[in-house]
Amino acid sequence: MPVASHHEDLPFAAGSSPFRLKGIVYRAHCEYAAAFIPGGERAVNAMLTRSDLRAFFEQRFLASSWYDALPIVPIWHACAQVLQMNASEFLRIRTRHQARQDIHGA
Repeated sequence: MPVASHHEDLPFAAGSSPFRLKGIVYRAHCEYAAAFIPGGERAVNAMLTRSDLRAFFEQRFLASSWYDALPIVPIWHACAQVLQMNASEFLRIRTRHQARQDIHGA
């Protein structure tokens, strides 16, 4: 059973904030989870306690569409939880991986 994280305390329901980012960010998250996180996206989503966050991450993300930016924070923390590392360490590894991917073109 997942433990509630203060990182899930967003000021808006997932998907409804006015802050946006391109779907390519979420697609990259999904690809990373599938390749490097045991159990992939399902394992990460299982760590989330809020149903709106789980529903948000179960959708299909289109690279060129705009999505709520705020849910990326709790998903990073959930990934770190699955990997049993702190969020800063996970984010450093995850960002380094994405930079290597993006240097060859988005």
